[in-house]
Amino acid sequence: TNNKVKCLAQGTKVMLKERCRCKKYWSGPRCSIPDSVTKSDISKSYTLRFRQKPRRIIYSFLFNNEFDMLETIFGELGDLVDVFIIVEANFTIQGYAKQLNLLHRFQEGNYGENACKTVLIQITSAPFKIVNNAIHLENWLRKQTSVQGLEFSVIGYKPDDIFLHLDVDEIPSRDTLLFLKLHDGFPEPFGFHLKSTKYGFFYRDQYTISSSFSGLTTAMLQQVLLGNAYWIKNAPHWIRKESKNIKNADKFDIAPWKFGNVNEPAGWHCCKCCDINCIR
Repeated sequence: TNNKVKCLAQGTKVMLKERCRCKKYWSGPRCSIPDSVTKSDISKSYTLRFRQKPRRIIYSFLFNNEFDMLETIFGELGDLVDVFIIVEANFTIQGYAKQLNLLHRFQEGNYGENACKTVLIQITSAPFKIVNNAIHLENWLRKQTSVQGLEFSVIGYKPDDIFLHLDVDEIPSRDTLLFLKLHDGFPEPFGFHLKSTKYGFFYRDQYTISSSFSGLTTAMLQQVLLGNAYWIKNAPHWIRKESKNIKNADKFDIAPWKFGNVNEPAGWHCCKCCDINCIR
């Protein structure tokens, strides 16, 4: 930065007196727009604005026993995420009993500074009427990231904070999260085109690209999706279905879009990336 111009360090090759010269894969007057945005399906009619103060990112997911993926998320994105919300149950989606393992690992000091900004929700029971229905049980567990997690455990979150809800094996790229922290002016909800691999980041899945909706502001989560985090992954469908019941939809710029594209994804989906016992 100098008196005339501020450039994003991660995207800037060299800073001149009156403008920023960007690195490859970055653009914009401050070199703050990554290719995951410029090559996305966001409408060009939107004017992206650089924020004076970064917004917070709240990153949530369900956890079973994917310890390698958890360490990957912490290692790749930990310095960009402000709050992690993790839901772990003592049963699987299929209804089998399992141990609660995460709290013990946090207490052993395995995850460093990331432990200090993690909200761990431990679930030991679920409504009786859904325990034998895997789809309803999974949806109920996802909802706990926004109910027990965001509503009851995250103090002082703001309406424009970004709430992300992904699977533990889905990892958006760093430049994408950095963009979300530093910009206004984009519509919501948004998702990610992700490179799909299986068993490891080295083995391409038959589905080369996977994609789903994964994020929005906390204001849209509460006022449009009615606090239901499990609606995020199919947000456009739920918004259309519930449109007659949503009183605040006109306050938001609702235009679903996704980072990256099918040829240039904005992250990774590493399915069954764990040891043999976990895969089994």
